[in-house]
Amino acid sequence: MKLYHESDDFKLHLNKHKGIKSFTCKYCSKQFANSSNLRVHEDNHEGVPKLKCALCSRKFKTQEGLNKHMENKHPVPSENTAIQHQVPSNIIEILPLTIPFD
Repeated sequence: MKLYHESDDFKLHLNKHKGIKSFTCKYCSKQFANSSNLRVHEDNHEGVPKLKCALCSRKFKTQEGLNKHMENKHPVPSENTAIQHQVPSNIIEILPLTIPFD
């Protein structure tokens, strides 16, 4: 059982069951039962980025944009692809090889 501490919250909950939608989009007049759904909808009209790359934190407006970014910037090598890592020679310290003799 859900408890409502504010009477307005309970009224909004009841309106959802009654099919009453009191929140209207300022761009297309679509109606919503609560303000959070309206906010998400209006963000789509405004082009607010809602997706973020987990590897570099770049933000995207669409899933397609994020998918394309992942393919181009963070490709996953297949089993048949040889992975080559090139390390600049100036950051490698070459240590003398010592072999202990007993």
